[in-house]
Amino acid sequence: MSILVKVSPKFIGYYICKNLLEIFGEIININNINYYHDISFKEKRLELIEKIKNEIDNIYKFINIHNKEETQIETIFKELKLTKIINVSEIDEVRFLIENTYRYIRSNLVNFANILKQFHINNIDYFIYHLIISVYGRNKKIYLLKNQSLEHSVSVYSSSIKLNKLITITLIKY
Repeated sequence: MSILVKVSPKFIGYYICKNLLEIFGEIININNINYYHDISFKEKRLELIEKIKNEIDNIYKFINIHNKEETQIETIFKELKLTKIINVSEIDEVRFLIENTYRYIRSNLVNFANILKQFHINNIDYFIYHLIISVYGRNKKIYLLKNQSLEHSVSVYSSSIKLNKLITITLIKY
């Protein structure tokens, strides 16, 4: 059983990969090592995961994908026998969005759609996606319920999260 995890090996991603590796034993982690967060920090986290992998004799592979490479994602899905996908949303900082609009869109929208497409093409059992929530907008409640509306988004990030949610719900029906 291989689990594909699309998450950066920084904060949440490190612990997701570490725990899944310890529980399931075979993790394929894809992401783009870029300068959005300190590259050396990500590399240190990857080294820690590699050390854990060696200690418990499990399988962990990190594949550095490029945000514009749909064919790279297709190849990964063709070569690996995946049973589950976990996708963690990526770039959530407004400053990065303004300075790198197309990169943001590729990371948060295009790559997400490419992974959803491969999920359907390859008949994978489970697709889990986690959104780093900063999408409260003008909602008065501090904690959002899964069925609560996000109609009053006040950032591009929250709008992209909303779009990913709508695309996922639509595709899951088919």
